Amino acid sequence: MSKFRESELTKNLKNFEMKNNIEIKLERGLEGKIILKDATVKFDEECGFINIKSEDTEFKINTTLVDEYQKNNDEILIYVESIIFKIKKYEEEI
Repeated sequence: MSKFRESELTKNLKNFEMKNNIEIKLERGLEGKIILKDATVKFDEECGFINIKSEDTEFKINTTLVDEYQKNNDEILIYVESIIFKIKKYEEEI
């Protein structure tokens, strides 16, 4: 597992720019799992948000609230105050 800076966010999210099924796990205070079909994850440097979009879902993570980023093999961990977002491709059929 390796830490990285916001300036490296675009490079680390390249794996998620093409439409894929994506799994988002929430940990530390807000528990759960979200599976998004045909979703993308991109960093909008101009606005300072990580945008997660699928056909009928959209949400944003304000990077000013992020404490730390980590890359662990094929997933990105985003530590937002007391919540951890784990984002990775979801390989099973939806």
